[in-house]
Amino acid sequence: LAVWHGADGMTELGGGHPTRHAADVWKRIYETELPDDFSAPEGICREEIDEYSTVKNRRATLAVPKTPAKYRKTELFDEKHRPTAQDSCFSSPNAQLALSMTEGGGVKIALTAEQAFDYTLMCADMLGTYVVKRIGAKEVERTLQNGKNDSTLSQNPDISQEIGDMSATAEIIIKHRPLSFGGKVVYSLAVNVAGDNEVLALREIACFPAVTHS
Repeated sequence: LAVWHGADGMTELGGGHPTRHAADVWKRIYETELPDDFSAPEGICREEIDEYSTVKNRRATLAVPKTPAKYRKTELFDEKHRPTAQDSCFSSPNAQLALSMTEGGGVKIALTAEQAFDYTLMCADMLGTYVVKRIGAKEVERTLQNGKNDSTLSQNPDISQEIGDMSATAEIIIKHRPLSFGGKVVYSLAVNVAGDNEVLALREIACFPAVTHS
């Protein structure tokens, strides 16, 4: 059933009167009897999709146990085109960590971060293993607002803009001076779903501060 509302020279493009008239028609039709439950045609299947990873991967991606509830959505598919991609961002987050030496034995750490995750940067040097910095969604958001980002937004208007914004990546710069006296220094990055304490990924990278030995 369709309700058409219009006339020559109309400027109203939608909502308002057409919406109210359509609602009135449906109420009258089902005033005494509700419609039957929808029954999917043969060859149609339901799959739970990871919306966040779908935006990142630019293809329908199946949800995994670690996909947060707010990113899960059940969709209908023709079985011929049933999604099979299982490379959810929540299976193994792609945390990128790069180190470079600075003057005086310091280290510059560049972290590629997303708002959907929390990051904990740790250092192991002569002082032991300790937390250098924790990075959460708010800091990533501030960095993105300052324009330092590599946006991965989808151009598909059917994809949630909010999820597109959340999936944009930002480069977080951290400066640190480890205590090594020429010994090995190891930085590690733990990645969690935002608000969850379970570590999904752990990246390690080692460096040798520039120390001159006599």
